[in-house]
Amino acid sequence: MLNRASAYRTLRTTRLLLRPVGPADAPAVFGIFGDVELMRYWGHPPLTDRAAADVYIKDIHASARAGTLYQWAIAEQETPDPLIGTCTLAGVDLHAREAELGIVLARAYQGAGYATEAAARVIAYGFQAFPLNRILAECDPRNAASISLLRRLDFVPTGHTQAGDLMFERISV
Repeated sequence: MLNRASAYRTLRTTRLLLRPVGPADAPAVFGIFGDVELMRYWGHPPLTDRAAADVYIKDIHASARAGTLYQWAIAEQETPDPLIGTCTLAGVDLHAREAELGIVLARAYQGAGYATEAAARVIAYGFQAFPLNRILAECDPRNAASISLLRRLDFVPTGHTQAGDLMFERISV
């Protein structure tokens, strides 16, 4: 069975370092999760101040200790600080062997393929290390960039939520 402590480890891609989010990331976390335009499709309202970012990071770590959420800081390997986004496996259910993918990048880093690279690594890790059978994703139907990303990552649409969001899934092969 998965060891929760070792599950939240640093992952690497060709260009990126995916590491646990830490307290020193609070300014960058606030910069991303406090950006009203960036959060327009997110599942919670934007953070309102830097103190909210500190609380958000503490909540990430509490959820990781509980084994229900793993949220990695996305950073360029050459400059691992600050983070440029996060990639998350949320709602981790080891009994059902499923989780939900979430990803966000600061606007300045969008369009460079970082989201695809980071998400592909986290998906592979989820299928391998946890091991998950299925990863879900929920997306606002107006978010064309995220829909395109999910399709590139081999997610298939499965329906809609009651709120009207699109649901996608990717099954382990």
